[in-house]
Amino acid sequence: MVVVVHVGFMPGDWLAQYHGSLLHGAVTGLWVLFNGPAAVIVFFLISGFCIHFPSNSAESLNVIGYYARRLTRIGIPGIIAAAAFVHLRERPDDWNQTIFWTVICEAVYYLAYPLLVALRQRTSWELLVAASLSIALILSFGNADALRAANNDYTALGEWTWVIGLPCWIMGCWLAENYTRFPTLSTRDIWRVRSFVFALSVGLRIFKFLSSSILASNCVSLNLFALVLCGWLGLEIRYYMQAKPVRLTEWMGTWSYSLYLVHPLVYPLLAACGMTGLAIPGSLQLLLTYLLTPFIAYAFYLCVEWPSHRFAKHLGTRATKVGRWKLRFVPVSGGS
Repeated sequence: MVVVVHVGFMPGDWLAQYHGSLLHGAVTGLWVLFNGPAAVIVFFLISGFCIHFPSNSAESLNVIGYYARRLTRIGIPGIIAAAAFVHLRERPDDWNQTIFWTVICEAVYYLAYPLLVALRQRTSWELLVAASLSIALILSFGNADALRAANNDYTALGEWTWVIGLPCWIMGCWLAENYTRFPTLSTRDIWRVRSFVFALSVGLRIFKFLSSSILASNCVSLNLFALVLCGWLGLEIRYYMQAKPVRLTEWMGTWSYSLYLVHPLVYPLLAACGMTGLAIPGSLQLLLTYLLTPFIAYAFYLCVEWPSHRFAKHLGTRATKVGRWKLRFVPVSGGS
């Protein structure tokens, strides 16, 4: 889905000749079905969950070891991909207007996590979600003209995008402590929930395209949608505590970060190799991009992300022995 949303279903110049036709309408309809920004919100939720989940079995957080492990894990692949982005495409004026905006947000959240844990010890995740969501909404409504000028996109506020996404990430931390409160649904019921969430994501995408209202902005609508997504993920976690995951998608999930980093580089890489200069129709070039992207992403995972992951673990272990700054976790009553 990520590749399709960013690369496109059809070449723009090829599709333009069919403007107003049934084909053009069908392709546009398919485009509406893929709400990429909503998928990023799910990613933020999952990220917050994964970062905070170890607190269910750990008594404290070694801050130095945590920083060494997490920032290395996300940083090395991100920096290498960014360097390739500059080499194969161009140096952007604002990295927040590229796919790296999510990496920037993640880095900020990783840095802020110890502070969030300290605040959670004195308050609660619910209060932190409410406070951060209120700040994000105030920031959005206070910059309504800027949002409209930027097509109501999630990255409309540039360097402040991390503030907009923060409540979604904190919801993931809340979920890490409270996922066992959710019921275990049957297969039929979980598919009903999935269908509802998907339909709602499509509805929000249509709403954004048809309305210039601030309420249609991704900064507002998707942050409210995150509340629904958090509940859905809680149900999914409980469901897969009983059901077996699909091995293929589980395996692909291990290198999804590489796929995200590499997918906008595949077509420029083909161009650098001279393949786009051949007498190949645009639709076939697009198909070739689709086919090669998973292979190039997996190669990036093997050569960059996986070694970075192992190095991050090693560095984190070494840093844990040196660093003595620890935060004690609050005992979890809702998780296991």
